[in-house]
Amino acid sequence: MVMKPQPFFEAVESLDTKPPIVLLSPRGRIFAHADAERFAGGEELTLLCGHYKDIDQRVADHLATEEISLGDFVLSGGEAAALGMLGLDAPPSRAPWVYTEFAGQLVDIVGWAPDRDEERILGDPRTDSFAVAYLRGDRVAQLAVVNGWLPAEQARAFVESRATVGELARLVPGARGRGAAN
Repeated sequence: MVMKPQPFFEAVESLDTKPPIVLLSPRGRIFAHADAERFAGGEELTLLCGHYKDIDQRVADHLATEEISLGDFVLSGGEAAALGMLGLDAPPSRAPWVYTEFAGQLVDIVGWAPDRDEERILGDPRTDSFAVAYLRGDRVAQLAVVNGWLPAEQARAFVESRATVGELARLVPGARGRGAAN
């Protein structure tokens, strides 16, 4: 499945982002230490990540300022490459945010929870809009928000405040969670 270009163009336009806008792609040149230094010294960095097969070529041709590959191996998506490039082996002070399209659904992923204890579904997944909270203890470390169940900036503020699922349920009507331990 090739991802449509429109969500990428809309996301970058809504962020009013400045270069570099990097498309993570197996076709790109290999990521090097010089790239890491250049990105670290910059004011901002936008990473565009695909999932599964590829992203429509128009994103590379007309939106991205460069294409970079993490190496000669296969990943299911560019999110893992982005995290590897950024060296996020510990939670950063500002919750990372990823916007992607998966199976025709728009998904905002806010936070970082590689060592989560539990997952809770918030809202009703039978509807178009819901979220999955990834918990460390009773605190939300990451939220995957499907089709705008919660605005991305509100989700980011919630994750950064290290609030509990109970606090989220009080803030958002219908956020009664049902959980499944990992």
